[in-house]
Amino acid sequence: MTLFGTAPSPYTRRIRILLQGHDHQFEPLSFWRSEEDLYDRFGPVAKIPLLEDGGLQIFESRVIYKYLTEKFGGSKLDWDEENQVSVIDAMSDSLVNLFIIKSSGLDTTEDVKYFRIQRKRIVDSLDYLAKLAEQGAFTEWKYPAISLYTTLDWMRFRELWPIEHPSLLQFLESHQSREDVNLTDPRKEEKS
Repeated sequence: MTLFGTAPSPYTRRIRILLQGHDHQFEPLSFWRSEEDLYDRFGPVAKIPLLEDGGLQIFESRVIYKYLTEKFGGSKLDWDEENQVSVIDAMSDSLVNLFIIKSSGLDTTEDVKYFRIQRKRIVDSLDYLAKLAEQGAFTEWKYPAISLYTTLDWMRFRELWPIEHPSLLQFLESHQSREDVNLTDPRKEEKS
C-alpha cells in the first residue's frame, strides 16, 4: 500500500496519521511539480492524496478514510461527524484555493467576489468549529479531530490565517505532543 501526497498537505497528513502502525509506504511529492505530472499520475482529479493498494487507486482523503475503515476495521462516521468533516473540508478547500492562487502571483486580498466567498467560508467555519470544540466534539482522537488538527496546523505552518479562537488553540496544544502528530510534522520534513 502506497500513499502519495505532499508532506504538509492537511489531507495527506490525516491519512498518514491513520496509517501509523499499518504496513505502507509514503511517497512524498512536491507541490511545485508541473500540473502535467499531476494529471498523468493522478487522473482527472489531479488532487492529493492518492492511495494505491494492489491495483486499486483511491482518490481523496475522505474516500481513503472509508476504504481504510473497511480494510482495517473501525467505526464509520456518524452524521454529526460527517458534518464536522464537511465543514473542515470546506474550510480546507478554501484555504488551499487561496494558497494556490496566491502562489500563482495573484492578490487574494482583493475585493473580488470569489475571494470574499472563500474568506467568509473560512471565518464562518472557524467560528462553527470553535463552538464545537468548546462543546467537546473533538475530544476523541478520531477522524474529525485528526482532520481538524491537520488543517489548523497547516494554517499555522503556511501562515495562511490567524487562529484566534481559544478553544481551537487549546485543541491544537492538547494534541501537539502526540507521536503520530510529531512523526508527520511538515516542519521536520523537506518543504513541499
